[in-house]
Amino acid sequence: MDLTKGTNVLNDIIKYMTVPKLIVCGVVIAVTVLVFIGIKIATRKIRKNLTLENDGDKLSLLNFVVNVIRIAVVLAAAIVILQILGVNVGTFATLFGLLIAVLGFAFQDSLKDVFMGMIILLDNYFKVGDAVCYENKDGIVVHFNLRTTKIQLIDDNSILSVSNRNISQIAKLSNMNDVDVPLSYDEDVKKIYETLTEVCERIKKIDTVEDSVFKGTQGFDDSAIRYRVRFFCKPINRPDTKRAVMREIQKGLDEAGIKIPYNQLDVHTYNKK
Repeated sequence: MDLTKGTNVLNDIIKYMTVPKLIVCGVVIAVTVLVFIGIKIATRKIRKNLTLENDGDKLSLLNFVVNVIRIAVVLAAAIVILQILGVNVGTFATLFGLLIAVLGFAFQDSLKDVFMGMIILLDNYFKVGDAVCYENKDGIVVHFNLRTTKIQLIDDNSILSVSNRNISQIAKLSNMNDVDVPLSYDEDVKKIYETLTEVCERIKKIDTVEDSVFKGTQGFDDSAIRYRVRFFCKPINRPDTKRAVMREIQKGLDEAGIKIPYNQLDVHTYNKK
């Protein structure tokens, strides 16, 4: 790489640097700072009218547009300052290319984050407000920009910050949840179906439950038959809602006199003759 051109550019800047030009450059920098402040204020006002639940895609797009505008403002200010100092555009392009090469090497991880952030946004991997599963951890996307994604975990409300370059696979969570109820082979199947169907009607009355349905027999285990109860709720409400659902199931089974079995081991002995 030819470094002489970059050195000549710096020499030209020093040669043509005067107090009036420095003052003008200072004004350009001040205007750039004011533009950044204006962008920040405008972004806050827009975000006040948006919610994670209903406007997640708009918030993601807003973050992307703001980042692009900031980069454009910085580049425009840099070009103006260099022109004031007597550096032509062609020379600036050489210096800019050199700078990009150096920064690209020094900040290659950050560039990977930005690249992946653009892919996430353009391919609609997820948006702010979506419930997702990342590395077996369920949470809500509360912030997204071109470099990082922040996920509020459902279990403990902690915030997980993930560099976008590390997001290769991520799943969007649905509102569907299943509870498998193991019951003894000795129980009356008709009674079980009637009881769990009635339990599902009770589950529908839970505030955070959108719907509930008894799906029937799910599987045959060594000591029990598994019956499936399905309910729908928002992922962020899942832990508390699931406990409430299981409480209703237990209550309904107790009232019907149906016992939940524990694992059993049958031992057969034979007498030697």
